[in-house]
Amino acid sequence: MACEEIARLEALVTPGPFDYIDIHFARLVCRRAGDESCWPLYLAALLAGHVVNRRRQVCLPLRALPSDLAAWLGLAEDVETDVVRASPTADEAFLAPEFFYDVTRFAEAERPGDDLAPGLEWPPDWENFLRAHPAVAGPEEAFSRRQLLVLDDDGRLYLQRYYEAEQRLAGLIRQRLAVAPRPLTPEPFFRENLAPRFLGPDDSLQAAAVCAGLRNRFTLISGGPGCGKTAVLAAIAALVAAGDPGARMALCAPTGLAQARLRQALLAELEAFVCPLELRERLSLLPATTIHRLLGYRPGAGYLYHRDHRLPFDLLIVDEASMVPLALMAALFAALPDECAVILSGDRYQLASVEAGAVFAELCSAAGANCFSPAFLADFRTLTQTTRPGLPATREHCLQDHLVELKKSHRFLPGGEIDRLQRALLAAAEDQGFAELCRSHSAGEIALCRLPPGNAAAESARRRLAELTVLLAGREVPLAAFAELDELSLAFAFLESFRVLAPLRRGPCGVDNLNRLLPAVFGLRPQGLYYQGQALLMVNNAPQLGLFNGDVGLVRPDAAGRLKVWFKRTDGDFAVFSPRRLPAHENAFALTVHKAQGSGYNRVVLFWPEHDTPFLTREMMYTAVTRAASKLEIWMPGKDRAALIAGLERARCRRVERPGGLRHSLGF
Repeated sequence: MACEEIARLEALVTPGPFDYIDIHFARLVCRRAGDESCWPLYLAALLAGHVVNRRRQVCLPLRALPSDLAAWLGLAEDVETDVVRASPTADEAFLAPEFFYDVTRFAEAERPGDDLAPGLEWPPDWENFLRAHPAVAGPEEAFSRRQLLVLDDDGRLYLQRYYEAEQRLAGLIRQRLAVAPRPLTPEPFFRENLAPRFLGPDDSLQAAAVCAGLRNRFTLISGGPGCGKTAVLAAIAALVAAGDPGARMALCAPTGLAQARLRQALLAELEAFVCPLELRERLSLLPATTIHRLLGYRPGAGYLYHRDHRLPFDLLIVDEASMVPLALMAALFAALPDECAVILSGDRYQLASVEAGAVFAELCSAAGANCFSPAFLADFRTLTQTTRPGLPATREHCLQDHLVELKKSHRFLPGGEIDRLQRALLAAAEDQGFAELCRSHSAGEIALCRLPPGNAAAESARRRLAELTVLLAGREVPLAAFAELDELSLAFAFLESFRVLAPLRRGPCGVDNLNRLLPAVFGLRPQGLYYQGQALLMVNNAPQLGLFNGDVGLVRPDAAGRLKVWFKRTDGDFAVFSPRRLPAHENAFALTVHKAQGSGYNRVVLFWPEHDTPFLTREMMYTAVTRAASKLEIWMPGKDRAALIAGLERARCRRVERPGGLRHSLGF
């Protein structure tokens, strides 16, 4: 490849903007086109792979790119991920085998200096060039799979696999939206169990979500922590089971931990229902699994269930849907029977999937939230047996009656500091409410603590952490008391009440360094690979052991004095394993914000990095802040308080952008 621009871009490989796999893919596209020095085509292929692998976007929006190519490439620097892949994922299996050959050859090449990026420019008339090039398919040819790149009518450039997945998912959603709603009848179960909770004087959205889930083939339920999403899902499952004893239902989530939490929370909700014993037992036996296991994923062989072999369900509930990437969501919908109702539940403001796509957030960002038709309101009154208006009739929208966004949180004190902070995080960029809250509160529910800059931050943090207390069994105890807790249930209660979080793994305030400091703060004496009191986080699934990515275990001696790892089960009992039997794991006194997603703690200490990077976003901060129920402390190195607030404000104003064409394909 003799083109000067290509050589300059290939010099910007890891740790720059590009991975070796991006360069291989670009070379592959050009080689298949018979023109290995075609700069516009090479750049298109390079960036189409780059946005999937680094930015987790499903497409490159050509018409929204800035004028400066070098500046755009700089936005990708310093992005950190928890996942390091040494081999292609299932989503990359569509690529030709030659795509993965001789990856190390680029690592051995001598890299030119960093002065090669400035001066790079976008190819002239780039979109029209690509539209006319035979190596790039248009929408009509995209499904032939002869080309690896697809350019749609609105200037979005895709890898063919992702364009096909997005279009198929859009078509399947359209089919479900077009199905006439199921007629509803008065339900005594609703009146006896749900009306007092779901029909408040100022909020009937939980009841509306139940109504939507019962009448629709496709329903989206979004809401922040503590908004009652699990209560709504339990109510829908109970009403479906009461109305149709033969209904086949299943629960699933993108991760093993999220699936276990969903089942645990659902069982807790069922305990409050007044219903026949037979119905309660049936609901308690609802199968819950990960999406991959539900679809029967087999490495190297794909999914057992697909469009030609459908899943045997009448109702499927998907929790933590914000974490489901495009390819997996498309595979799930393809495997659903036409008559199966599907409910996606999650928080659209949380961190999205670690793979490409943000399906749930893209759908929920539409203007159709809490838009209800007169027919829906009539069904709502029938179900709830209330004559109160409850919900207003609103404008028509593609997702009218199908998208309910719950507003009222029961996790935080209404009007409290954490409640106001998480609302301020979601306000417009020019809103000053977030900065004002940070300036005015150094005690109460929120505290902003300054650490000394640089490496001195870690030692200062260790001393301050030693002064903290945790509410345990009705009394405040110091962190060092953790080592003295002989009762296993109290030790788990301690970890469930208090947690240290950080957005990054590396650096003075990264999780790796914090996990080296915290054992001493907790009063422990690390000796060897495993030691008494050590907290371990599973990072892989081991379904044969009942352990999943995100499970936390504690190292304690058994009756014979041998160190074992103890895990708390949903029924309150404990499972015990030898450390050698565990899947891959790491220390868990401090967690990344990603790993804490879906969890909640009474008190959270959030270590925010001193230096700003594009990885620090509003979604990252929102997810971290909403893990705390009653006490949040943000610890951040900096020269003064004003610098800390400015750094947090920059992160708040930086939103994760994952462009896609799903909303356009659905007509909104």
